Amino acid sequence: MFLRCVKIGTFHQKGDLMKFSAALAVVLLIVAGQSCKDLGTPVPTPTAPPAPFNPGPQSFANDIHPILLANCATPGCHSGSTPSSGFNQSTYAGVRAGGVNYGTNVVIAGDSTNSGIMKELRGTGIVGRMPFGGPYAATGLPDTMIVKIGLWIQQGALNN
Repeated sequence: MFLRCVKIGTFHQKGDLMKFSAALAVVLLIVAGQSCKDLGTPVPTPTAPPAPFNPGPQSFANDIHPILLANCATPGCHSGSTPSSGFNQSTYAGVRAGGVNYGTNVVIAGDSTNSGIMKELRGTGIVGRMPFGGPYAATGLPDTMIVKIGLWIQQGALNN
C-alpha cells in the first residue's frame, strides 16, 4: 500500500533513492518485528489430573505433634509454664485440655469443623488465623498441614 503512493522515477538524485530505500527497510523491519513477538513458552496440558491429597490415618506422635511443635508450641506461644491463652500444645494432654478461648472444645474428637484449633488455623476463630509467628506467620500453615490436623480430629483425635 505504501509503495503505491510513490511514483518511480521521481527521485532527482541517487541519494534520494538510497534514503527512500533505507526508510523503507526500517519500516519493513518494524512491521516484521511486530508480527514476530515472543508469545512465551507454551504451558503443557496435563495428561491426568493430580491425585487428591489423601494422607490416610494420622498419628498424633508422628504427624500432628511435629507440626504443633514446629509452628505452635514455640517459646513465647503455646508452650512452657505460661502458654499463650493458657493453651499448651507441647503435649497431647495440653492439646486436649485446651485453653482460655475454647476450653476442651479446642479439639472435638470426630468434629474438625467445630474444633477451635481448626477455626484458628483457618482464620475463622476468635483470635484470627494462627500461627502469629514462625515461618508461616505471613501465609498461615500450608493447607496440607491443616488437613492433616483436621483428619486426625475426624479420626478421633487419638493419642497414637
